[in-house]
Amino acid sequence: MKYILYIDTSGDTGLVALSGDDKLLAEQRNTEVRNHASTINGDIDTVIKKADITLKDINAIAVCGGPGSYTGLRIGLSTAKALCYVQDIPLMLHNKLTLIAYDAWLNNKSKYEQYYATLPARAGELFIAGYDNKFEEILAPQHLITEEFNTLEMNSSAISYGGFSKETEAILKGNDVVTTSVNEVAINSWIPYAVEQMNCNGFVNLANAEPYYLKNVHTHTSKKNK
Repeated sequence: MKYILYIDTSGDTGLVALSGDDKLLAEQRNTEVRNHASTINGDIDTVIKKADITLKDINAIAVCGGPGSYTGLRIGLSTAKALCYVQDIPLMLHNKLTLIAYDAWLNNKSKYEQYYATLPARAGELFIAGYDNKFEEILAPQHLITEEFNTLEMNSSAISYGGFSKETEAILKGNDVVTTSVNEVAINSWIPYAVEQMNCNGFVNLANAEPYYLKNVHTHTSKKNK
């Protein structure tokens, strides 16, 4: 049996889970809002004990790399990388938008032409990714302002979202779309996605792995240059 450890600290609720082949063996959720640093190691220990295995039995670790909380993403990824180094096992880094869209696609397949996932960014901005009904990428995970989002052709689409502005919601109601509010990654769909990625050697380089922040970096002009 191949074991995968899952870590998601991208949002308010933390998730640590363990699968054996394609089945969920154990999961632990931290509902203390963004208190991941003090709970993650204990949660990992808990799921391993529930499954009656040891760290040495784990074959790979899958981490939700964001977008999400800057601090939360660093906590989850640094913990996973440390374990991978110590146990000499590979790391998979998965985009939260992809995982959310995959859950919608897995439950509907060809029912809709397109599947989108969105998450809120700053005011008037959002993160988005899009896939067709074969789950081929049509819009890479990225950061958009509301005006750019409103120009997308999204007819006959299923949209899973974590937050829209009132203006965006009004536009969506005028299109042939179905929307679902999503607050966290669904572990039951993450497992088959991770298993497929592992079978395809979808691993990342430990030294270079970084969270998916996606936001553009804004800098200020130095007063010395004025």
